[in-house]
Amino acid sequence: MVVWILELVKMSINKKAIKTKILSLLLGMTSISLLIFLLITSIDIKMKAKASLESSKEVWDESISKSREILRSDTEGYMRALVKSQADYSDSLFNKVESGVNVMSEYAKVIFSDPTMFKYVDTYYREVEPENPQDVSVVNLPPGISRNIMKEQIDLLSNMDYVFRPIYSNDKNLLSVYIGTEDGIYKGFPWRSTLVKDYDPRKRGWYREALKTKDLGWTTPYIDATPFPDRYNDMSKKIIVTCYKAVYDNKENFVGVVASDITVRSLLGIINTQVKDIGTAYIIDKKGKVIAYSGKKIQFVYENSYNLLETENKDYKRIVEKMISGATGFDRYYDDSGKEKDLAYAPILSTGWSLAVEISADKITASADIVENTFEKIHEHRDTEIDGAVNSALRDMMIAYLILIIIIIFVGVKMSNKLSNPIIKLVNYAEFVGRGNLDESIEINTGDEIQLLSESFNKMTRDLKLYIYELKETAAAEEKIENELEIAKRIQVSMLPRIFPPFPTRKEFDIFASMEPAKEVGGDYYDFFLIDENRLCFSIADVSGKGVPASLFMVIAKTLMKNEALRGISAEEVLFNVNNMLVEDNDECLFVTAFICILNIATGEVEYSNAGHNPPLICRKGNSEYEYLSMEKNFVVGGIPGFKFKKENLKLENGDILYLYTDGVTEAMDKENKQYSETRLKKLISEMKKDKRDVYNIEKVIKEDIKEFVDGAEPSDDITMVILKYNGNV
Repeated sequence: MVVWILELVKMSINKKAIKTKILSLLLGMTSISLLIFLLITSIDIKMKAKASLESSKEVWDESISKSREILRSDTEGYMRALVKSQADYSDSLFNKVESGVNVMSEYAKVIFSDPTMFKYVDTYYREVEPENPQDVSVVNLPPGISRNIMKEQIDLLSNMDYVFRPIYSNDKNLLSVYIGTEDGIYKGFPWRSTLVKDYDPRKRGWYREALKTKDLGWTTPYIDATPFPDRYNDMSKKIIVTCYKAVYDNKENFVGVVASDITVRSLLGIINTQVKDIGTAYIIDKKGKVIAYSGKKIQFVYENSYNLLETENKDYKRIVEKMISGATGFDRYYDDSGKEKDLAYAPILSTGWSLAVEISADKITASADIVENTFEKIHEHRDTEIDGAVNSALRDMMIAYLILIIIIIFVGVKMSNKLSNPIIKLVNYAEFVGRGNLDESIEINTGDEIQLLSESFNKMTRDLKLYIYELKETAAAEEKIENELEIAKRIQVSMLPRIFPPFPTRKEFDIFASMEPAKEVGGDYYDFFLIDENRLCFSIADVSGKGVPASLFMVIAKTLMKNEALRGISAEEVLFNVNNMLVEDNDECLFVTAFICILNIATGEVEYSNAGHNPPLICRKGNSEYEYLSMEKNFVVGGIPGFKFKKENLKLENGDILYLYTDGVTEAMDKENKQYSETRLKKLISEMKKDKRDVYNIEKVIKEDIKEFVDGAEPSDDITMVILKYNGNV
């Protein structure tokens, strides 16, 4: 840099000498070089132009030929993949619809098997439009059927909305879902007013086919009975297919048919956007009849279409026979006008249909044909243009030579000033970057240390931009982990019993439970289930540690404990077996404190076993005071192989309440690290004034008191409770 500064000083002192030397050097070298270049170029350019023209023609001819081959080959692969993916998509669509119909069938079976479990939900008829027609169903009765006579069954069917709504909302391809009963009642979702007055589901093909097959099935395509606005707001009648299934109650009595409709538009909608400008897609049924086809737009022609097997084109008929047989493939044939066609096809396995995509060969190679024609025209005129191009080039060179001389004189005079411009540019760029502009780079092509410095600036800017990007990526990754932990929390909670009352038909007891993890996922769990008609197992447990490891260990312990209890063995045997299974391969040395009870529902006898867990509270009927249950503590589960747990017994009388909890309740801490304590818990639950024997209210009051106590402090442990009230043999 010092040498460059000295040179700048010398130039500023003796500008005239430097200017003269620069001009003489630049003019002399440029003039000699340009004159030699002009002489050689004028002789050589025409010879090379001619040779290049002939060579380029050969290359182009070969390239165009190969381009046609590649276009045909690539199109074949594209068509195979396109038709296969669309056929698979159609299968997945049908499978999804079948799953929904199976769910509706099972739900209808439950409704008709035990009507007492269900309550009346608002019912809407087609005459009066509801406030939210897309959120409710419509009921229709055929002529001669009285609403008053059918009221009980209509009220029962109103509960179908609970299954109709999620199934319809979860599948955008569904036109409608519905049920038709053997009494002629039609209930369809969503609501619509366009049903014909004499509509009778028992006369429809889908109903008769279901009654005949007694199983799940699909109709052939047909035109919908009434116009109905689909999700495209199309009010016209549509070609649809229906998935149906007969419904029987638990005594195998036939009660009706559930069904779902989809339009053929759903099958061709995606593929039409990819081939409508260059080809045709169509669907045929198992007999070769065209269901629908798409070109510029989708056409539904099933009722008026012809059978492709009736074609006189033998090659095409052979392809159609392959399609009907369920084959997947690609073939070429010539149509009746002599045009070559490429045809790819694949089966829709759910219905036995076949999906095909057809493109004309001339459409595929059109781009290569255009290039070939263009090149021929260029080649025809190139000979006459070469001489003119050479002369024009020489003339342009002379003009450029004169302009160059003027530029060289100007550059030579201004050279001294130009030397400082790159440095000023670097300074401005540094200030520009300093203001946070990292997307621009600086270009200085001086070929010296200043250029190296500019490249270093660019590298620094790129490195800084990369660092910021990586910092953002790290933040995004952390956010993703938080989202995944939230999902894990929901999955963990979903594994615990959450529907209350869990056994609505069992009046001998009331039970309620809840779990609130301290972190995204927790290590506490509760469980309750019927071992048989007369025994209820309920338990609570706390895994050592918190977070993901504890939650995973919790899932294992919960699953093992339930599996063992369902074998019908005693409480201490359940803990013994689970302990031995958890001890194996427990490299992280995790353990579980647990309390498990098995209630004889008829007698109130409870056998229980404790594994290092907090003692439950019990409140006897006629006594408002809760007392801690006296029991053996035993060791934890997962700690010592072969440890024998002790079983204890107690008898619950009508109205007795048993309260189980984890240490997250009594050890909840406020902002001053004071614990909630067993004393406060016992006092609170004993002094409850309102609904003190309501299991739901007990849980609510305790949670509210804990929330008030911690006063916004970070939760230190999972909070889990199980409350059982024994009502006796009612």
